[in-house]
Parts: sequence; C-alpha cells; structure tokens
Amino acid sequence: MFGYLRGIYQSRLFCYSLVQHDIRKRYRRSALGVLWAVIQPVMLALVLTFILHRAFQHAAVDYFLYVLTGLCFWNYITHVVSGGCQSIQGATVYILENRIPIAVYPLRYMLVGVFHLVMAMLPVAVLSVIISGLPTLAGVISLIPVALLLLVLGWSLSCFFGIAAVYVPDVSQITQVALRILFYATPIIWQKNMARFKEIEWVVSLNPLAAMMDLVRGPLLNGLPADNFASLYGLSSLLVVASFAAACGLLFWCENRLVLRL
Repeated sequence: MFGYLRGIYQSRLFCYSLVQHDIRKRYRRSALGVLWAVIQPVMLALVLTFILHRAFQHAAVDYFLYVLTGLCFWNYITHVVSGGCQSIQGATVYILENRIPIAVYPLRYMLVGVFHLVMAMLPVAVLSVIISGLPTLAGVISLIPVALLLLVLGWSLSCFFGIAAVYVPDVSQITQVALRILFYATPIIWQKNMARFKEIEWVVSLNPLAAMMDLVRGPLLNGLPADNFASLYGLSSLLVVASFAAACGLLFWCENRLVLRL
C-alpha cells in the first residue's frame, strides 16, 4: 500500500506534465487561451439568467450567481466522469511502456477539472465580495473539508469509470445519459424551495450531489457555512466514501489485468 502511494508520489512530475499538456492542447491557437475556462460558464449562466430569472421570480444578479456556481460544480463532475471514461484507454501508450501506477492517469483528469473549476469560480468569488462583502472566517474554513471531498470524489469517479470503460465500452455512452438525467435532478438552474418544485423535493433530499452543491454555495454566495452543514456533509461524505471504496477496489483488482485488455 505504502509502496503504491510512493509510486504515485514519484510520478508527480509526470502527472503534472500530462495536466499541463491537456490544458495547453485544449486552448492551443486560441486568442483568449485559458480565459475561455471563465468565459464559457459565465456566458451560459448569463443566457439562463436572461431567460429564467423572471420565470423563477429571482433577482437577476442573485440568480446569475446561483446558476453560475451550479454550472461550475456540474462542469467539474461532468469532466471527471466523461473524461475519466477515457483516462485509462487514452493512456494506453504510457501504460504499455512505463510501470507507473494506474491511479496516476485518473488523477490527471481530476487535476484538469480542478483547474477549470477554480478558474470558473473566480467571477463568483469576486462578485460575491462586491455584493455581500468578505465572507466570514467560518465560511472560508468550511470550504476546506468541502474541497477535500471534491478532490477525492473527482479522482474516485475518474478512476472507477476509467477502468469500467476498459471492460465495458458502452460505459461512456451510459454515463452521458445518466449525467443528463442527474442535471435536472440536481438544483443547478432551479431551487428546491421553489413552490413549483415542492412535489419533487424528495428527489433532491436523496441526491448527495445536491447536498455537496449546497456546501459549496453557502460560503461562496452567503459568506457563511451552509445551513445544516453537518447533515449535508455527512450525506456528501457517504457518496465520497462509497465512490472511493469502489474505485480502490476496482483498481487493486484490475491493476495487473488492465494491460491484457488494452
């Protein structure tokens, strides 16, 4: 176990070079470069705000920040799942030529997702400070354990679906459908306390991604820890622990067999 972790640590520069390559490749020949990581979610949030804020009876600025935060979170989840499906197969050349722990390749997609998440959250942080002032110390501190959950969840999902896609090629297609369904079952563009959504509030209460999203939104939008922080964190932790256990179990079972499937 410790030897495996040591192998991951020793591969950190290799992983960093892969992350750097992915980011550069994505924005190569672009005039604005990595600014697109900010512009894309902001533009989509502006369009959704223009169309929906009156229908949902929300102030435009408040709804914009609400939607933008949700989109940033969801883009991260989508990236680690969809990209994760290619994390192993896309690294076939490296895997066949180097004895590097398989866990490094899903880590690559998680770190790229974190980069885009942080970039996209910058407008949210700036606008929240301008509108509501600086967040409280408790709000800032509450983000630390939430960030840890996001990191572990990102690697776990990327690793699990990356290995699963090697054995079941249709996994990438299945996840696309599942993500579309989850998008509407998660309060990204709507709020669970809206009167018209009261009948499906039970769906949100069973959705651990909704709990994690509330943990992110609380400090960023209100400057305070999310309401019912303990229960929300507990529900989110269940998802993360289950995902991590599934990813680790699949990884250690398939580590030496994957080469035969590539």
